[in-house]
Amino acid sequence: MRLSLSLLLSSMLIGFCTSLHAQTANDFYNAGTAHGLKEEYNAAIAEFSKALDKQPVFAEALLSRGLCYLRIKKYKAAIQDFTALLKANQQDASALYNRAQAKLALGDFNGALADTEDAMRIKQGDPQLYFIKGQIQYAMGNYGQSIDDLGTSISLDAGNPAVYYKRGVVNYIAGYKEAACKDLEKAAAMGYQEAYDILRLYCR
Repeated sequence: MRLSLSLLLSSMLIGFCTSLHAQTANDFYNAGTAHGLKEEYNAAIAEFSKALDKQPVFAEALLSRGLCYLRIKKYKAAIQDFTALLKANQQDASALYNRAQAKLALGDFNGALADTEDAMRIKQGDPQLYFIKGQIQYAMGNYGQSIDDLGTSISLDAGNPAVYYKRGVVNYIAGYKEAACKDLEKAAAMGYQEAYDILRLYCR
């Protein structure tokens, strides 16, 4: 009886180990995606890392892990993943855009601007690229250029309240109070909560 039980346990252990070994890069990637959708970013990163251990050049896993790093503000790790993506495909506008976000967060404004402009050459007329370019120009103190870029973003997609809000902030700092309040009112009307707060303070 003891021998039979021992054999059964051994068989179960072998089966379990074989099952683990049989997991593919896609299995780990899918598990990471499931965690990411639940905003469980550290768990997602662990699964994407397993996928990349199995398949080092796995573009979707690199992008997804990089995005998770962005969410938890591990910007240097995010830059590493987006750079690895660009080594495999220099025309990956998404990797350039996301790397620009990470560089902006780290204060590397020139690097962020260079990545954004490279992405614009690949993906022309993208409102999100003009949005981030406007944010970079604002961070660099180039308020006029920032307002122009944010305006271009709005002309390409008038449905993003965050862009109106940002342009309102830049207009206010640049001394254009009337234009600022107009943008903030638009953002507030679209449900952007931060715009309400500033309106109450500065646009009475």
